[in-house]
Amino acid sequence: MKAAYEKPLTCKGKDQCKLYWERVAFYINNNSKYKIQTSNENLIQTYSPTGGTPSVGYNVSREPLGNGEYRLWVKVWCDNMFGCFPNAEEEIAKVKIYVRNEK
Repeated sequence: MKAAYEKPLTCKGKDQCKLYWERVAFYINNNSKYKIQTSNENLIQTYSPTGGTPSVGYNVSREPLGNGEYRLWVKVWCDNMFGCFPNAEEEIAKVKIYVRNEK
């Protein structure tokens, strides 16, 4: 999991980047307790966790690197001082593994 967490999530070319973005949206839609608040070509974000909940919210943004390549920045957070459930680093790794279609 640690390797997946640390490895940058990048895509290259229109087809791969479209597929990765669709996978991000699908993953969040099926795993978040919060509805997607913003979804466009550069940002997918859920509503923010509140009330001390350990449930996580998601924010994924696309950074253009040039030559048709993008880096997808995955952020996961909660509103609980004792930690998130699932663990934020593990959840980021799970998003990256799903998007890359790794086993």
